[in-house]
Amino acid sequence: MAYRYKDYVHFKKIESDKEENCRFLIAYDLDGGCKRKKALVVMENPSKADQNISDQTVNHVLEYMHEFRYSEVYIMNLIPKYGTDSGSMDDDLSGREDLLKKNDDLICAVSRKVSKVFAAWGGKSGFDKEYYNTRIQSVKSRLKDKPLYCYAINKTNRQPKHPGRNQWKKGKPERDFVIL
Repeated sequence: MAYRYKDYVHFKKIESDKEENCRFLIAYDLDGGCKRKKALVVMENPSKADQNISDQTVNHVLEYMHEFRYSEVYIMNLIPKYGTDSGSMDDDLSGREDLLKKNDDLICAVSRKVSKVFAAWGGKSGFDKEYYNTRIQSVKSRLKDKPLYCYAINKTNRQPKHPGRNQWKKGKPERDFVIL
């Protein structure tokens, strides 16, 4: 199913490496937001969204950020490799430190531009547990000077809930997001 961006969403920028099948960053401007409110949302790995089409998870995040009156939203990931189903990804980038460093450096740079950082990576899905936990620690260490807000913390794995898979229920106010 193809997803379209809502009318209030305006594509701003994408940084990707098509040859490596990676997306490091996708950015949007949202109508009606407060100019001072800019968000970075860090998820697991990118799915289909690009400058022309969205996906269900990105749309869900953008709906929340629009409701919270953010004017700019940057979506990034622990693992920049495109893949709709992380369980079927054959290359987790564990041997590509150059791509992971670029990803982490960009997360750090973007975090300095925003007013709030949201952690939304969920559980490890199909990734190797040790590799996934290493990626979380790498990103968290880059963001150590910023509080990481999340919808809720999953009781099973103590990770922030992912916005997809119907884990972020509609209507939760921003003030009820917790610090990871």
